Amino acid sequence: MNIFKVSSLLLGLSCGSILADICQQKNCQRGNCPPDWRKDGASCYFITEKMTWTEAESFCSEYGATLGIPNSQSEQEFIWEFFLQKIQDIPTPDLWIGFINTKGNLDDARRSNATGSYENWAASQPDGAAYYVCTAMWSNYDGKWDDQHCLKVKNAVCELLVPVTNTPLFCLHTGDDGRLKSP
Repeated sequence: MNIFKVSSLLLGLSCGSILADICQQKNCQRGNCPPDWRKDGASCYFITEKMTWTEAESFCSEYGATLGIPNSQSEQEFIWEFFLQKIQDIPTPDLWIGFINTKGNLDDARRSNATGSYENWAASQPDGAAYYVCTAMWSNYDGKWDDQHCLKVKNAVCELLVPVTNTPLFCLHTGDDGRLKSP
């Protein structure tokens, strides 16, 4: 067996096992969300139990996810409705998202895990208290955003990209001629 076939075999085995491990860690099948997560578009969402913003960020990370940030009005509405359905018994619920406001003004606000320009701040928000750097969807204003103290305990939304369906995995193989090729 020539060196190209051996390297192809090793590359193919490691690529397949890495991808299988990722999917197994996320408890998913290609194209599906893990149990108890809800799919919308290219993402899966999960509503956590109540915790601080930092605890929520760590919790989401354990699942290979991030704290969710709405990137459009339709995503905002989906996340808020999903949240309200999940926690029907809480009278004034708020929901941590992955947007942080480092200096208390909109110019210094940044997304912790995404890029984009969509924002949904409530009127007069962020209001700029130096210790209010984390962002929650605010029940007082139908899910509009409010900067709040990160140590408050709230539910949070985790966002996980949906494992791709019907898309070939990009693992290179060696053909009979010894050249690399994709499957």
